[in-house]
Amino acid sequence: MPFPKITHLGAETQVTGSCHLMKANGVTIMVDCGLVQGSDTLRKIKDWSVKPSEIDYLFLTHATLITSEEFQN
Repeated sequence: MPFPKITHLGAETQVTGSCHLMKANGVTIMVDCGLVQGSDTLRKIKDWSVKPSEIDYLFLTHATLITSEEFQN
């Protein structure tokens, strides 16, 4: 079985703005999609490597604005 491909869309240098994309076996899972605070940036949706409609599952590590705010936009 191949390893999943993981793309970091946010929270690469800070704690907030957690947003990660995992692709494996034809399934696309987004892990968190949070609110950015401080100096970190979140890639704009138009710059993502996947369209939101292509995301099969959204997995929230915990339910707060920090992990889900941007998904609502």
